[in-house]
Amino acid sequence: LAPEPSWQVIDACAAPGNKTTHLAALMQGQGTIHAFDAGAVRLKRLKANAAATGATNIVARNVDFLSLNPAEYSQVRAILLDPSCSGSGTVVARGDVLLQSAQVEADSEEADETATRRLAGLVKFQEAALQH
Repeated sequence: LAPEPSWQVIDACAAPGNKTTHLAALMQGQGTIHAFDAGAVRLKRLKANAAATGATNIVARNVDFLSLNPAEYSQVRAILLDPSCSGSGTVVARGDVLLQSAQVEADSEEADETATRRLAGLVKFQEAALQH
């Protein structure tokens, strides 16, 4: 995504704000980035990151992107959509996987079922976000 400084952009799943603040820098503090996240605590982190970087062109809202009326954002030129992931890429960074108890839990049938349900929910959300 290479937004022009004058553009309006949506970051659909914005928190914690690393990509959002990067967009703000690419846009040279101009234009508007509409940053949405359904998680209030995560959105608070986004606002702190925006303040720390001096990004003044971010309008952050605690709202689920899927609840928005697209017609209200007809001037938007680009959308950054990086929805929730499985978290599987963080396994190496997490120390709890080294504990024997964590391994036993991870190997259980219940853990497999939980992971399968979580992934199915994420897939459903990602498909809905792309279609929105």
